[in-house]
Amino acid sequence: MFFAHVSYETNGLQTYEEYCGKSKECASSYEISWCGSVTAEPGKHYYGRGWLKLSFPCNYNAAGQALGIDLLKNPEKVADSDVVAAAIGMWFWNANNIDQPARQENFGATTQIINSLECGPTPQQTNRISQYQEVRLCFGLERDTTNLRC
Repeated sequence: MFFAHVSYETNGLQTYEEYCGKSKECASSYEISWCGSVTAEPGKHYYGRGWLKLSFPCNYNAAGQALGIDLLKNPEKVADSDVVAAAIGMWFWNANNIDQPARQENFGATTQIINSLECGPTPQQTNRISQYQEVRLCFGLERDTTNLRC
């Protein structure tokens, strides 16, 4: 499941940044801080970056503290390095206990944790499920038919 989400979030490892962030369409949409004392740095943008599209100052701060990198002041580092992009993905997966629904083969629940805005009858959820099925086939697994939607 991890690789399916990574493949979907990065467009097959073609980008570590949300396209709307790179184009500046949504670059300032993620400046809100919902965790109290952590605030956005002036001139910095916290749109989705990394293997699992880290976003918002609180998440950049928490990930940076866990990895020993000042991502609040340098959010672009998440997309500038394969190693950091991958580490962010693994950190997010572990910090949010995504392995629990993954071990129960509940793809929908893992999607809910990663991006709840895709839940419901959205084309994004349908595309994510398709990517999951493709990755399963790459690993020699049959298509999954249960717990796909959130």
